[in-house]
Amino acid sequence: MSDYYTTVRGVRYPLLAELSPQDMIEGYEMGVEEWTSRFQKGNYELLLSTLTSLFKKEVVVTRVMNNNFMYFDINNIPESFAEDFPNKLFNPDDKIRSSFEN
Repeated sequence: MSDYYTTVRGVRYPLLAELSPQDMIEGYEMGVEEWTSRFQKGNYELLLSTLTSLFKKEVVVTRVMNNNFMYFDINNIPESFAEDFPNKLFNPDDKIRSSFEN
């Protein structure tokens, strides 16, 4: 893991993000067409990969600097963040949970 990126499920993405897990769930519910029309630079595949990794507990998330979030590979959490986990930032409802279990 570098200081700025991590790779999970074959996807490389920044550790620091403005999107919370709830924002990602809302993006998923929009669907690919609405997501890409709203966020032209948004990467829907990355969003799905990150949500999948959160569901599979491959990735964990913590809040930093007010409205920013850091996502870490569960096996590579820097020591300075170790006390942040487990946390309750990823808390999907049953409908979303069941759509990712299939």
